[in-house]
Amino acid sequence: MVRISIPLLTLPASGGSTVGTVAPSYGGQTGGSGWLGKRVYSLEEKVAKIYQKHEADEAREKAAREAEERTKREKDAEERRVRKKNEREDFQKSMKKKLSESLDKVYKAIDGKKSTEGDKMGKLKATIHDMQRRLHVTGTSSDTVAQVSEVDELSWLRREQVEMKIAADKRLSSLEDVVLALQRQREDAKANAEKWKSEALRPSNKRGSIAIEPTPTTNAKWWARTTPLGTPKRHIEADLKGIVERHHMEVEALQALRISEMNARKESEAEIDRLKESLVRLKMVQRTGTRGTDLKSKLDEAAGKNDNAVNEPASSARKGKKKAVSWSVSKTVDKDVFVLANRRNLRGKNKDAIMTICKNEGVVYTTLEGTKEAIVQARMAKTFNGDGGKNNKGKASVPVEVSEDGDESSVKTTHDDLTLS
Repeated sequence: MVRISIPLLTLPASGGSTVGTVAPSYGGQTGGSGWLGKRVYSLEEKVAKIYQKHEADEAREKAAREAEERTKREKDAEERRVRKKNEREDFQKSMKKKLSESLDKVYKAIDGKKSTEGDKMGKLKATIHDMQRRLHVTGTSSDTVAQVSEVDELSWLRREQVEMKIAADKRLSSLEDVVLALQRQREDAKANAEKWKSEALRPSNKRGSIAIEPTPTTNAKWWARTTPLGTPKRHIEADLKGIVERHHMEVEALQALRISEMNARKESEAEIDRLKESLVRLKMVQRTGTRGTDLKSKLDEAAGKNDNAVNEPASSARKGKKKAVSWSVSKTVDKDVFVLANRRNLRGKNKDAIMTICKNEGVVYTTLEGTKEAIVQARMAKTFNGDGGKNNKGKASVPVEVSEDGDESSVKTTHDDLTLS
């Protein structure tokens, strides 16, 4: 029997290397049954060639992809450089344009100023030249005529100055008189307004009217050149009427504000008193578990024991034992306290307990919390007779059972399953 050893297929190294494969070697005889070995050898050579071709194709594709990506990156970089260059050039152009416009404005302003200064200088030069020409022309006349004209002109200027001074003095004096008259009228108006105010604020005022002195006429002296003005009597009366009306409006507003403040204060005080009473009632309800002793019931019981000592000889054997004595303590529980106590009582109960309470009290079960609230509302309606807490002035009585030695045995309300702790 001929043994044929088939070597493992050796693959070429990655990276596009073209290292050849090792030719397989077969042991044993080559003749006779060596066809299989030759067939295997030829197949391995074909597979090696196919693999080499595949590797070469992949290497070419990879190189082509890398070249394409490199070209794309270079193209993108070139586009970015061109875009940045264009943006920079546009920015520089805009800056140059703005600077040139600003410089043009400055140049225009400077040129305009120079031109206006040149025009002024030309006008001044022409004026000086004209004055020199006139002076040269008048210099040919006689000195006497020139002196006489100068004296006349000087006297005329002085006379005009004196007249202007006199007119200004008259005008100032008339204005002072007018100012004094207006000040007196203002003082009179203020005095009348104060009278109206004091009369309006007077407690015994019923009609709100006083006698106002007539507005005095002005005693200012008027010059003939000025036009006298009439006394603004109607204007002053209208102003006084407006002042009085505004004062009345202010007084009414203050009274309304004071009334609203007093009402708010009374409401707040009533609310505080109501809250205090609620707190006191709540504290009383919370203190229902404290020790207490009904002396009257104890005395009555002792008297009854003494009277019945002969008929009941065995009663003395139970002296030391506690006896539950039921007595009702009238506790006023507000509706809010009642609701809070019921909610606190139902808070820790599970679904089975709530369903039992619903069955006993005739409440339809929906959800746990909703059913608890429905139970509380039903109990409140039953306890307060459905009048929303108006029965017995919005309060209910709570019977409390106390043992003989003062310990509280149980605290019960008029409703089932309500326990105040």
